[in-house]
Amino acid sequence: MLRLPLPTTLLRGLAVAAALLVPSGSAPAAEADPESLQFKLSAERQAIDVPLDELRAQYTKALERLRDEVTQAGDLARRLQIDREIAYHSDERGERPEPGDFAPLAKLRTIYEKRRAELLAQAESRREKLLVDYRAAFDALQKSLTVENRIEEAVEARKVATSLEAELERLRAGRKPPPKESTLFKEDAPAELAWETPFAGTLGAASSTELEFTGATKPDTFGAAVVKNRLPKQFTVRGQIQISGYFPGIVIAYEADDKPFAMVYPVKAGTQVEIWHAQKRVQTEVLDIQWKFAAWESFEVVRDDTGWTFKLGSQKASVPLPDSVRGSRFGFLTFGPGLVKARRLSVSTE
Repeated sequence: MLRLPLPTTLLRGLAVAAALLVPSGSAPAAEADPESLQFKLSAERQAIDVPLDELRAQYTKALERLRDEVTQAGDLARRLQIDREIAYHSDERGERPEPGDFAPLAKLRTIYEKRRAELLAQAESRREKLLVDYRAAFDALQKSLTVENRIEEAVEARKVATSLEAELERLRAGRKPPPKESTLFKEDAPAELAWETPFAGTLGAASSTELEFTGATKPDTFGAAVVKNRLPKQFTVRGQIQISGYFPGIVIAYEADDKPFAMVYPVKAGTQVEIWHAQKRVQTEVLDIQWKFAAWESFEVVRDDTGWTFKLGSQKASVPLPDSVRGSRFGFLTFGPGLVKARRLSVSTE
């Protein structure tokens, strides 16, 4: 019977398929040479990422169905929004688009991200066990080849075992404890327990999804709502913000009325950064970041030992803070009858 050689790509595909059928936790089978064992290792490496690839494909199909719906409805803005989401997930490079107030897209992304996090954790666990098992397998192969006087192959097996050991060390060293996530709001607690208004202004209803702060009725009167919680020196606050009226913005590194703190708010030239001390402005700077009024926009504030990074939509800037600014609390501000709404707020600390 004539036997034709199978293409290499087909052989690799069959190897990956076979790896998927191996029960989780199974040790690699003994092989007579390093090349065969490396081939199995490569197949199992690829198999680890198959569930993630399948999930990404499912998410893309769901996005395409949603895109068809908004296209038929003639909604160009939503269509372009979904196109950007699909383009991002094709290679996961560049700036990730925000779902904004498009609830169906936000819901799809939430479901996808939750499942993706689960699969990533499973993949990392499987990858670690894979490295441990194959390092042991190559060690054993090295010994058996040495006994058989197949020295060149034994040396090759030892090289692979050493490489796998180094990779395992990098994997374990790269792990960091997960950041402590906590919402700024509690459903079972009134807003007054989480926020204070050290200056003028009125704190409206707050829940786990939204805060509303209205500034003073008189123009040029400073108002602010600041979290009572003392945050550590390093933290990240994320959420969405909607602004209107007189100079609404964000307070950063607040401690007390008589202590220096920073603030950012929109002006015609971009974003004004100010340092205040004892209710007097002592330092100003303008960032090339433009705000949107009366529209929800994502934001992020990252505080570290030297300063802070402010992100609004796809715009981003880092600003150092003077040594005198030592506070770490966070809040929202207005200069007069402005309005600030915030939702989906969370704080991460390390």
